[in-house]
Amino acid sequence: MKLKRCNFLTILTILFVVSAPALLFSLAHEVIYVEGLPYARDASGDERDIDTGDVVQPGDTVITEAGDFVELEAAGYTVKINENTVFSIREIEEGGQKTDVLSIALGKLSFSRDKFFGNEPYLATSSAICGVRGTNFAMLAGVDGSSLIIVEEGSVEVIAAGKIVAVSKDEGVEVLTGSAPGNKFRTLEREIDFSKWNQGRLDTFLKDPVASAENVKTQME
Repeated sequence: MKLKRCNFLTILTILFVVSAPALLFSLAHEVIYVEGLPYARDASGDERDIDTGDVVQPGDTVITEAGDFVELEAAGYTVKINENTVFSIREIEEGGQKTDVLSIALGKLSFSRDKFFGNEPYLATSSAICGVRGTNFAMLAGVDGSSLIIVEEGSVEVIAAGKIVAVSKDEGVEVLTGSAPGNKFRTLEREIDFSKWNQGRLDTFLKDPVASAENVKTQME
């Protein structure tokens, strides 16, 4: 089945997100735009096609392949899921409240805040958590679990390996699996292409798969 290629990365996301900090709210995410033939898998493993007007629930994993695109809308913000991406919404509980964490195990998404309702969501990859402060930004997740965060407006707090880095407008930061955020860079000085970046992460992984696996283990722990 076409979903099998995503199983490891989906499991990685699930294991990571259950240890992430809880949010203070839980929102419905409605599908407002679709290109191609994206699909979703629910918590029981059942698959369904995605179309405009559908609602993505906690426990759902959205999968886009080449040429696919999905845009979700919640109260106050939108999430754009690019092609070749694995996106999940996980519901966790803390202090008796159910909350959502938005995450990608592989691929690219863009987040934009349209309105402010008092609470900002967290977004996550398997290597970093992003705390949003009224912003527009993109988040990329590589095949080796590494992350790349690029801010267009506002600011983002990137949390990984116990370190917090504030990333502002026209800045970016890379987080390698199992490591703290790297040095920030100016996005205007560096061309960002997800395919090239992801291929670079894959090449690095294949050069030393044992060390790469150890980094993943460290991140999971």
